[in-house]
Amino acid sequence: MTAGHNVATKVQSTYSNLAAEGYPDGVRSWIATGTNGDIYVAFFNLNDEKTTISANIVDLAIVQPGGSMLRLCGGIETWSETYVTTNDASLSAEVAGHGSALFVLRCF
Repeated sequence: MTAGHNVATKVQSTYSNLAAEGYPDGVRSWIATGTNGDIYVAFFNLNDEKTTISANIVDLAIVQPGGSMLRLCGGIETWSETYVTTNDASLSAEVAGHGSALFVLRCF
């Protein structure tokens, strides 16, 4: 997940297959898998201003069984009900200050 800085804190549970990342610039992300193969991604913007937050789909594989390689993802951003697809192997969203975005994705 990126928002302009390269230093990140990553936490991953091998028990629950959940992962979270945090950056010192006020950006947080969360990822999990559902029972039917969906991948859930949430972006959180703790800043006052709108921020573009991105995730490489390669990084989404950390919650896949065996860490399988992903090439394409598509799904919906739940708050806006907007259909999304990965572009150049990444998922990006412009998130309002103190806002969030939640994606339900199918990846292949």
